[in-house]
Amino acid sequence: MHFIGNGKRLSHYIEESDSGQGIIKEPGFSPDGRVIASPFAHGARILAFDPDCSQWRKDSGVKTLSEIKFLLGHPMPVCCSKFSPTHMLLATGCLAGKIAFHEPRL
Repeated sequence: MHFIGNGKRLSHYIEESDSGQGIIKEPGFSPDGRVIASPFAHGARILAFDPDCSQWRKDSGVKTLSEIKFLLGHPMPVCCSKFSPTHMLLATGCLAGKIAFHEPRL
């Protein structure tokens, strides 16, 4: 069996910490798809495909995601982050059961 057009799919990446080892961390995309909230240690990182926070576009080669901002505010490692579907409001949750709301200014 031969698949046509099934090439490489990885376009961007970034290394994650090992805090909260053994849990699945859930990143969240902003409503416009330009930034990603990634749980990291006791907070979340706001990442973008490039430093200007422009839309993703297919380029040749694999690139590192750009860290735009780091948000703190939890007593234990953060395991999930989700953006509001209509506003630039981010909710993060940690292993202690605490939820924090952030309004990241980019």
